[in-house]
Amino acid sequence: MVVINNNQAINFRHRIVSEPVFENGFRCTECEIIDTNSDQVLASGRAFCHPEDQFNKEIGRKKALERALKGFSKEFREEAWLAYMKRDPKRYNLKKFKTKEAINDTSVC
Repeated sequence: MVVINNNQAINFRHRIVSEPVFENGFRCTECEIIDTNSDQVLASGRAFCHPEDQFNKEIGRKKALERALKGFSKEFREEAWLAYMKRDPKRYNLKKFKTKEAINDTSVC
């Protein structure tokens, strides 16, 4: 679970979805934006990987998060993406972001 702020968090799940069309099923990444006070799901997004493609959790998380964040304000989307990237600081160069306060804030990690 990735904490966005005191009231919201992001949760990811990876699973195999079985469909009669695909013999081996296909991989799915699900993302939920959750209100941490009430455990209510505010939004969700899914990303599917075709059985013939190489499954990559990071790509699935990004696509599912992008879909879950549709409809939220720009400020909230930026806050959510920053929290997501801060979970793996070696992978992302956070210095390119303008908000130095957000970069230096380690409470999200």
